[in-house]
Amino acid sequence: MKTLARCFLFASLAAPLCLPVASFAEEAAERHAVFDLHANRSLAHLEQRGGLVIAAGAPGFVRYTHFGRPSPTWRPRVAVDGIKTALALPAAKLSLPLTAGQAAAQGGEHSIYLRLKAQAPSSVKISANGKGASAAVALKPGWQVVEVKLPGGALHAGENALSLTFAQVGNWMVPGSPAPVRAAAAVDWLQVGGSAPPADYALPKLSDGDKLQIPSGGALYYYLAL
Repeated sequence: MKTLARCFLFASLAAPLCLPVASFAEEAAERHAVFDLHANRSLAHLEQRGGLVIAAGAPGFVRYTHFGRPSPTWRPRVAVDGIKTALALPAAKLSLPLTAGQAAAQGGEHSIYLRLKAQAPSSVKISANGKGASAAVALKPGWQVVEVKLPGGALHAGENALSLTFAQVGNWMVPGSPAPVRAAAAVDWLQVGGSAPPADYALPKLSDGDKLQIPSGGALYYYLAL
């Protein structure tokens, strides 16, 4: 795990400048910080094992859903079995920025991994960019990690639109809701592209106090308009 004490993007620099806390005061007097990477870590895009990893229960997940516009297809920030998740409706949509490496096909296919919980036997299939579609992948009741394979060429570098279609829905108890919420699955995380996650994979912590943590072998991407 790499730890960065303070990370800022300065208007005069083309790349992030990472400073030890002791020298930050001196440098701050000479440069004007315009973007704090640690404070804005919810805007970072996490890469691990060569794929884009998305924490569905994190605050930043909503940017992948166009903030529920024009109509919501996810119920974000719902705790299920003590896990922060997003509830996917039967037809859920995502918009993802991918690097060339993340979008690259392996063995002629693209793999998307999901950790989710279904309440009854079901299935999920995914289509990308209105063209490449997967076969339906069976879901069993309970928590599981599934791999959905898209045909080669379905993903590309840049923005990608994913459509997830589930066969069954269930009733989910949501804090603050007077009645159960109808949804297809509770999603913990997704990984688009890259190699398969280990069986015991858990989402990494990106913060340790006021320090930004970059997972070993991984990367954080920030897309900024300057």
